Amino acid sequence: MKPWLRRGLPCHLVKAEQAVPSGSPTTMKQEEPTKEGEDMNADDLAQRIQTLESIEAIKKLKARYCALCDNQYDADGIAELFAEDAVWDGGNFGRHEGREAIRTFFQGAAEIFPFAVHNVMNPIIEVDVDTATGQWYLFQPCTLAKGDQAAWLAGRYEERYEKRGGEWQFTHLSVTPFFFTPYGDGWVKTPFLGQE
Repeated sequence: MKPWLRRGLPCHLVKAEQAVPSGSPTTMKQEEPTKEGEDMNADDLAQRIQTLESIEAIKKLKARYCALCDNQYDADGIAELFAEDAVWDGGNFGRHEGREAIRTFFQGAAEIFPFAVHNVMNPIIEVDVDTATGQWYLFQPCTLAKGDQAAWLAGRYEERYEKRGGEWQFTHLSVTPFFFTPYGDGWVKTPFLGQE
């Protein structure tokens, strides 16, 4: 381009024109596909999508569990999230084997915790076709019925899931507490209620 013609162009066009050597194509070279991309076929892509959909379904399963717990521990709703032969292991809160035993436990849970907000985070979910494992952190403000006491509960969930009848369900849920402390004391002074 002649120098006197450049004066009518916006600066960025002049710079772009100057940056392209004479005779060079002006289109950007497309990046070479990665080895991973070269190896992927329709079956691989379908499997990856299925895995992502399974992870999202498990996240929704966990979210429903938390919402039902925070709704006065809806025992029937919670029980339906578990397989018939599932295990719920709450450590000091007991171990309950089978859907009906889990239902029975949660029918009395609101008498222990009349108020709770289950905040779960940092999920690590590993899917293997129709089975999966999950780990979550729990941080839960709650009210302990005994003494009408505000408390903090924090811990880690370890879970196993299976896809049965097209739906993901819990087959094993355990929770390991890090602390269960009175609100006013905090976890440094009193890590666990009953150890004051």
